[in-house]
Amino acid sequence: MYMIKKKQFHDITIITVTYNSLEVLPNMLSSISPNIPVIIVDNNSENKKELRALSKKYHTKLIENETNLGFGSSCNIGASYSKTKYLLFLNPDTQLDKNTIKYLLNAAKKYPNVSAMNPRIIEHDNSPFFKRRSHLLPRSKWQKRGLLKKDSEVSILSGSALFVKTEHFKKVHGFDQNIFLFHEDDDLCLRLNDKCGKLMYINDAVVKHFSGTSSIRSNKIAAFKAWHMGQSKIYTIKKHNILFGKSLAIIHSLLKLLSPESFLSKRRIIKNYSFLKSILFACIFNNH
Repeated sequence: MYMIKKKQFHDITIITVTYNSLEVLPNMLSSISPNIPVIIVDNNSENKKELRALSKKYHTKLIENETNLGFGSSCNIGASYSKTKYLLFLNPDTQLDKNTIKYLLNAAKKYPNVSAMNPRIIEHDNSPFFKRRSHLLPRSKWQKRGLLKKDSEVSILSGSALFVKTEHFKKVHGFDQNIFLFHEDDDLCLRLNDKCGKLMYINDAVVKHFSGTSSIRSNKIAAFKAWHMGQSKIYTIKKHNILFGKSLAIIHSLLKLLSPESFLSKRRIIKNYSFLKSILFACIFNNH
């Protein structure tokens, strides 16, 4: 076992992107060792005064975007201020276990040919979350069902807690800034895997994820997110030349809207309708 000394915590910077995330951010910040530099990139939240006070309390660097630039672009901004060997992109609705950083740094030394890693992600109800697949991957590269119980090479990683070597992040030019929200982690992982090294799952490093609570829940926010999910899906399908990708995306979005579950709540109907509209719009008009 590689031992990590306290001073080596300075090898890593944690970057989190916020948008009206004040309800969950204190819990995340309180789980981070004071020895670790933290950069908050805020996308023009409403509660700026409270956010500034919280940043000061936890001695973080706060970058305030004048407009909402999206997740990937804001991560890139945060990374540009970091001077450490490693980066951990962490959602504001997460919480680190006591030894998570130590295990990730240990893994970085143990697996020198790996470009990026995910810790073991646990959802709010204590169920495990594991990203098995992506619409950018052929089925042959989807992970098999079942829990991983040891460190393993994987085909894709989740952006909710993404540990990456800074040199590799810079080599692939970070997140694609054409992607406002959703699927930017899939795109980044494919480029990292292709140009820099393997992707790994690290079993002993644990991050709790209170999924879906990083911003306020409302019909308007649901429609906003669904629209950008559709835009990002079609953009990444085009970028990576996915065969029949657009046709499958249209079929998938139609099935979501017409499924019985869609009619269980007004919010779900709004979300699925916005997703379908976005998919169709992107297929017809988007020519990135």
